[in-house]
Amino acid sequence: MILSRTTFLAAIVAAIFVGLMLGGAKGQASRPPAPRPSGPPRPYVRLSPAHDFKKNNAVVHVLTRRRRVAMTFDDGPDPRWTPRFLDLLRRYDARATFFDIGRHVQSYPDLVRREAGEKHEVANHTYNHSPLTMLPIEEIRHQVDAGADAIAATGVPRPTLFRPPRGYFDKRVGQAVADANETMVDWDRPMDPMIRRNGAHRAAQVVLRHITQGGIILAHDGSLHPHRTFTATRLILRGLAKRGYEVVTVSELLGIDSGRRAPAWLINSPAQLTGIEPPLDDILLLP
Repeated sequence: MILSRTTFLAAIVAAIFVGLMLGGAKGQASRPPAPRPSGPPRPYVRLSPAHDFKKNNAVVHVLTRRRRVAMTFDDGPDPRWTPRFLDLLRRYDARATFFDIGRHVQSYPDLVRREAGEKHEVANHTYNHSPLTMLPIEEIRHQVDAGADAIAATGVPRPTLFRPPRGYFDKRVGQAVADANETMVDWDRPMDPMIRRNGAHRAAQVVLRHITQGGIILAHDGSLHPHRTFTATRLILRGLAKRGYEVVTVSELLGIDSGRRAPAWLINSPAQLTGIEPPLDDILLLP
């Protein structure tokens, strides 16, 4: 049977099209995978304009060209360990932000005054460390305000930064903090999970491996593992000094003291912390 000219041309076009499709699929199959992006992953953490910090967000990382990081301590002041951490910070010429609990502040006001007197920053960590997301809005506001009042009563500046217990917050917590004219701060480099699972030396190794300019390190001066936390903090401060990092307060990192706030990575849900903290597999599989 003789094919018509039109049928013949159509068969040729179809053959070319099939060949192109097969060749493209083969090329895609042999293409190497795209490299994984470094730094805080954009699907989990977003970049905010410089003055968009008080819309139910928490700062977790600050964008800076300077080799600076912030060291933060939660749950103090503690009469046994806070003085030791202060001595350690002074040894390395480091400044930190202490997120203090209001009722502890009332018990140990001299320690709070020492923190401020040695150029550290005193910040708000609620009045009694209640789980804020489980409270009615009136009690959330009380926890925020009473914590700040306790700090101001010691004679140090009223806090401008706030950290919710365990980093947990929701829109109601964010609104209460914003209404108190405070900025919510979480972290991108926690110390405690590694201390509990792997000990002080491995915790320090992980933090130093993942730290970048503008990072915020989470530690505790009122801790369940004070000896390990102290050892890890010493190793981290020593490692940061060798790497040429300056350890500053969160407000210094943000540029609040200079009146010009730097852009920062923000989260609007504590679940998003899993996108920026080192994954557990990375912690366990370090050589």
